[in-house]
Amino acid sequence: MKPPENFMPQVGNFLDLDNVEVVKQAIINRFDEIVRLAQLGEPPVMALIPEFDGVIYEAIYWRFADRCIGAALGDGFEYVGTGKTSIVFHPRANVFRPNWG
Repeated sequence: MKPPENFMPQVGNFLDLDNVEVVKQAIINRFDEIVRLAQLGEPPVMALIPEFDGVIYEAIYWRFADRCIGAALGDGFEYVGTGKTSIVFHPRANVFRPNWG
């Protein structure tokens, strides 16, 4: 399964474009796991831990990834709140559930 072609939101000047690309590629690489976690009601950003480990340390990129995941999941999922994570820089993340209609 792959995210939609243009799932990335516009990026402001305050984000490093190399890190934005890391976020994009991580979402593409881990999209099956992202969807699985979303279906389970868990924060799907947790799927990115293996991709970000040792690469992304700033909280702003975790929040950006969380936002991008919501866009990548699209209309098939709806936002239902936040849940706890084990991510030091992002202790609460968005949670979704399937939107069946």
